[in-house]
Amino acid sequence: MARSRPTSSSKASASASAGAYSNLTLRADSGFYSGAVAAACRKAGVRYSITVKLNKALHKVIAKIPDDAWAPIPYFLDGADVAETTYRPFGKKAPVVRLIVRRVKPTPGSQLALLVDYAFHAFVTDRDGETIALEAITALTPWWRTPSATSSTASA
Repeated sequence: MARSRPTSSSKASASASAGAYSNLTLRADSGFYSGAVAAACRKAGVRYSITVKLNKALHKVIAKIPDDAWAPIPYFLDGADVAETTYRPFGKKAPVVRLIVRRVKPTPGSQLALLVDYAFHAFVTDRDGETIALEAITALTPWWRTPSATSSTASA
């Protein structure tokens, strides 16, 4: 009988449950956006930040964020803002988590500027912390250089 290769999340779960790490955080791109990954993190006590795959449902959630909820991002491009709302990403039984969204005005004259008012980048997270700080970690720092990566925590 062939044995399947363990996934990255199952390896992290095994290491975390074996006590190899404390305060472990998974930081992942949209390729890992799944209920199975989030559930494995919860089971192992691992915090997560996972970039979402934008779809019509998410665009509806983002559209409901009030204008006064958006805060300018001082370290990003002019016209970039960040906001937070709650979201249940993986079905009715999954927990509600934070959805942190960055919006950026398209470059004037670009094709994108003809179609939309903003381009969006969003991630779901169960991490604690200020919205702007979590967004900054995601936007500015490669995962292998996060401050927490050097202190027994890898971070999205």
